[in-house]
Amino acid sequence: MQKDKLIRHLNKQTNVTYLYWGRSTYVAGLKFPKVEKKCIGKINNKGEFVPNKTFLALSVEQQMETGLVDEPYLSPYTRGDVPRLVASELRKRKIKHGLPVDTRHVSVYVQK
Repeated sequence: MQKDKLIRHLNKQTNVTYLYWGRSTYVAGLKFPKVEKKCIGKINNKGEFVPNKTFLALSVEQQMETGLVDEPYLSPYTRGDVPRLVASELRKRKIKHGLPVDTRHVSVYVQK
């Protein structure tokens, strides 16, 4: 399997360079390669890397492998943590004020 590499795309209308992490593989019989990539951020006007949520979700090893950062970014939360906190806080406030607790609406926040 081929290693992932940094792919740069310049949007000529907005003059913004978007960065993707992925790979392209040759497919016999086709005139173009198969490309698997995901956007991990962009380059701002000062030439600095601005990560997005996808980059923050990468493992520490993958972040360092991109070569864009000197030390890894740590995500402020992992997927699913914030909705659980919101749901539990909502439930506590309803109980505190004597409001009925509807478990149907709470479960919507808990789903991943």
